Amino acid sequence: SRDADDVAVALRGEGYGVTRVEGSGRDGPVAILFVVTPRRRLGKALELVCRVDPEAFITTEPIHHAIGGHRPTSAVGLQK
Repeated sequence: SRDADDVAVALRGEGYGVTRVEGSGRDGPVAILFVVTPRRRLGKALELVCRVDPEAFITTEPIHHAIGGHRPTSAVGLQK
């Protein structure tokens, strides 16, 4: 996302954990944001990202385990 800082701030403001990684895209440097969220909150996260940056490139993937870091307590496969 070209507006990655704004997207990260908006997501964090709604309680999502966000990890930012610098990458290299076709047209130069890009910021890559990783967010782990339960499926029930995915729609809200996508709406928020699209509202802040309508041109954001977004992919979603299922996860089976998440260990460590900031994450929702209701995600699947989390250790107690």
